[in-house]
Amino acid sequence: MIALLLACEETPSTDVMNDELALTALVTTDGSSTQIDAKVQRGQGLGWTPVHVAGDEALVATLDGEDHAFEEVELGLGDVAYTTTLSAASGGADLGIRFDRTADDTIEGTSVTVPPEFEVTAPVAGAGVAADTALVVLWDSSWEDGTITLTFSGECIPGWEVNDAEDVGELDIPAEALASEGAACGATLTLIRTAAGTLSEAWGAGGTMTAQNGRAVTVAVGN
Repeated sequence: MIALLLACEETPSTDVMNDELALTALVTTDGSSTQIDAKVQRGQGLGWTPVHVAGDEALVATLDGEDHAFEEVELGLGDVAYTTTLSAASGGADLGIRFDRTADDTIEGTSVTVPPEFEVTAPVAGAGVAADTALVVLWDSSWEDGTITLTFSGECIPGWEVNDAEDVGELDIPAEALASEGAACGATLTLIRTAAGTLSEAWGAGGTMTAQNGRAVTVAVGN
C-alpha cells in the first residue's frame, strides 16, 4: 500500500535535482523499426516516485547525430513513461538519451550499442516440428559481447525459456518442452539479443539502459 501511494505522487522534473534522478531505458529493434521506452523517477526501490518532464526540460533520443523527441505516455496511478519510434537501427548503431534541463545541468553521456543483426536459420518459419522430440535452434552468427534469451510457447505444449544464455549460435529445446499429448498447435520461437549500455553518473539515483535485437518465427507442432 505504501509503494502504491508513493507511485501516485507525480513530481515535475523542475522540482528535482540530478542527484535524486534515476533513468530506466530499453531499446528494442526487430530489423524493421526501433523503439525506445524510458522512465524518469525520483529515487529507486520502495521510495521511488514518477517524474514528469516539465517546463522547458526535455528528454531527447539521439541516433546518428540526430535528435528525436519522446512522446509522453500516461500509465495510470500517476505513473508516466516516454517512448519514441525510429527507423530501424542497424546492429552496432549507438543510441543515446540526453536530458535537457533548466533546473540543473543537462545530463549527457548515456548510450547503448544495438546488438548485431541475425536471422534464425532453424527451424524456419512455417516448418512442421515433431512433438515429444528435442528441437535444435540455430541462428546465423554468434556474439561475445552480450547474451541471448530464448522463449518457445504454444497452446498445446509446456514450452521452454532460457535467459541470459551464451550467444553461440545454437540452443537446444528439450523434448519435454514439446510434449503435446497428441494435440497439434502453432508455436512461437523468440530469440532476443541483449546488450548493457552506459549510464551517465549524473543520474545520481542510478538506473539502466539496455538494447535488445529480437527475431521470432512461428512453427507447427504436431505428431
